[in-house]
Amino acid sequence: MLSDIAAVNETFGIYFLLMQLTDMAAVQAAFANEKLFPPPAAPGAVYWLRSRVARFSHGPEHAHRRALAVAEIARVDPSHAARLAVSRIAAGDSVRQAIIKAFSLVPDKCVDLIIDVAPSYFDPSRPTQSLEPLLDLLGRDEATAARIGVLVQACEATAALVDNDLVPPARTTKRVAPDGTLITLDLSELPFGAPPRECPGKDLALTIASAIVEARRDAAPNTPAAGDAATPAAGDAAISGKSSPSFAMMPRFPRNRDDQGSGHAGGTL
Repeated sequence: MLSDIAAVNETFGIYFLLMQLTDMAAVQAAFANEKLFPPPAAPGAVYWLRSRVARFSHGPEHAHRRALAVAEIARVDPSHAARLAVSRIAAGDSVRQAIIKAFSLVPDKCVDLIIDVAPSYFDPSRPTQSLEPLLDLLGRDEATAARIGVLVQACEATAALVDNDLVPPARTTKRVAPDGTLITLDLSELPFGAPPRECPGKDLALTIASAIVEARRDAAPNTPAAGDAATPAAGDAAISGKSSPSFAMMPRFPRNRDDQGSGHAGGTL
C-alpha cells in the first residue's frame, strides 16, 4: 500500500499530508532518513535537466549523480576562481556572469544561457528557450547535466551570499515520506544542508563571495554618486562605472525562498 502511494506521488505530485520540521536535530535526522526523498522533478521547460541531477534523485541514483557534481566542483581552484570573479566584475560583467566564468567549466558563450535557465530550474513553471541551445553546445549526458546543475546553483547561491553580506538567506526544502506526507524542512540553522546532502560547494561559494564582498567594500568610497551611477542591465545588474567598478550596485535576491527541493543559497545535493 505504501509503495503504491509513493508511486502515485512520483507520477502525479499528489501529497496527502503536510508537516513542517524546524528543530535542527529533526531536520538533520530527516536528511539522513533514506525513506524520505526529494519531490521528483516536475514537468517544465527544464525537465531534462531537473530529472538528471542529484538534487531531485534518491538512492543509488542520487549517490552517482552527486559524485558527478562533486567531481565538477573539484575541478575549480577556489583562490583562482575568487580572483577571476572580482576581475570579471571589474571588467563589467554582472555578478552571475562573473561567478559562472570564475568556475571555468564552460565556454563564455554558454554563460548567459545558464543564467536564463536558472529561474526555470528553481521554478519549473517558468518558461525558457535556453536549455536546448545550451545542450547543443555542451552535450546531453549525465556529466553535462551535473555541470549545468552545479553552475545554475552556484551562481544563485554565491550571488545570494554576496547580496546578504555572506549570510545565507533563510530557506526551506522538502521531502516526501512513503505514506505521501510532504515534509518542509526549515534550513535556518542548516543553510548548507546536512549529510548525506550537505552542499559540496560551500567553501568554494564562500571564498568567491567573500572576495566579491571585500572588493565591493574597498570600492565603496569610489562609487559614483546616484546621478552618475551606471544603469544595471535588466534582470541582473551589471557592476561597472566609468572609471572603477561600482560594487555597491548588486542585484537583489529574495531573502526567503522555498526551493521546492532544489536549494540555492547554500544549496544541498
